[in-house]
Amino acid sequence: MASFDEAVTVLAGAPLLAGRIARRVRMGIVGQGTSPGAVAGDPPKPQTGPSKKPDARELKQIALRLGLIGLRDLAYELSAGALIFHAPGARDSMRVLRRHSLVVAHLSRIICKHISIDVDEPFMAGLLHDAGWGLTLREVCRSEEPPANLIPLISAMDAVHVAATRRLAKDWLLSADAQSALENHHEPDLAKAPPVAAVVALAQDLSIPWIRGLDKSQLSANAQMLATWTCDAIPVGQRESARQRLRIDTEAWRRISLAATTLDPRRLMGS
Repeated sequence: MASFDEAVTVLAGAPLLAGRIARRVRMGIVGQGTSPGAVAGDPPKPQTGPSKKPDARELKQIALRLGLIGLRDLAYELSAGALIFHAPGARDSMRVLRRHSLVVAHLSRIICKHISIDVDEPFMAGLLHDAGWGLTLREVCRSEEPPANLIPLISAMDAVHVAATRRLAKDWLLSADAQSALENHHEPDLAKAPPVAAVVALAQDLSIPWIRGLDKSQLSANAQMLATWTCDAIPVGQRESARQRLRIDTEAWRRISLAATTLDPRRLMGS
């Protein structure tokens, strides 16, 4: 409900976040990429001075370029990267979780472009759907000597990650439907769920190739385990009930699947 001027005022009062947003916009990393198979390598090089502090005029231009919803989503994405998917003792594990969450968020946005149902906060629901994993892992790694092997803790972490995600959704003031999506996107029958829950479930299913495409030789055993645990294919019945809830026919699903192949995680991870 904010105006562009109000959004600029908020950003001006948060210079660290404003600088990160400006850097992303200058580098052109503000949307989906174009290379579905590019899963390794360095992020794109910045075109112009990425370290320059943005002034009010540039912040206004950024707000106009992204739109208020796009600006909000980018602010949440960068905040999640700094506050949720970050733990010095588990960098590669957190990178896997952040990659998965970003891909699901952008796939959720793609799905919503191809359906007629109005969906509230699909990007943020996708971004935060597994935030509980990040929060739990961050707490586990707070000690001076974080456990080298997280595999024995995986069941316990899985048991509490939904509750942690639920608390985060309330603290970050997501809509009631988005909060419901974070709790219910694993439900077997999504035909009567809020549309955004069905969107996140389908986006997670579509995200599998981008996780399986990771170079496992460069990941720790913990990161490999998290990549497998958080990215299982959804059952056929759940996929069909989600498509039914969103009224996605075969042709619409073909278009969604084709659009999904344009996603480039390397660009999404450029921050």
